[in-house]
Amino acid sequence: QYMDFLDSIKSSTESFRSRQRAAFDEERERWRAMGVAELPAVADEENLSEDPVETPHGMKTVDAPMTASVFRVAVKVGQRVEAGERVVVLDAMKTEIVIATSTAGVVREILCSEGRLVHAGQRLVLMEAE
Repeated sequence: QYMDFLDSIKSSTESFRSRQRAAFDEERERWRAMGVAELPAVADEENLSEDPVETPHGMKTVDAPMTASVFRVAVKVGQRVEAGERVVVLDAMKTEIVIATSTAGVVREILCSEGRLVHAGQRLVLMEAE
């Protein structure tokens, strides 16, 4: 029945998707004409750590899952943490996001600071895994 339903609305679905795609392409063209089609360079570059391409052997990183502000750094260098323990709290649109480590270890470096912007995938904490 479901497949029959999909077949019954196929032409209107294709028509909608075609109009949607055309509208999106027109909007992108307007963005290009206004010079806003590409994201600007990160304004907060001093906050971005210069991460090595690979994590050093025996080390683990705790990374930002999204772009947000660092609300609180909950650990200190040299501190031992357990798996699941909070290490950083991010703030995105007035919502606190607790970032916990997935493994136990010792904090070796903190790569973010309170009040600063971090980006998705950015390393927040470098830990020596146990």
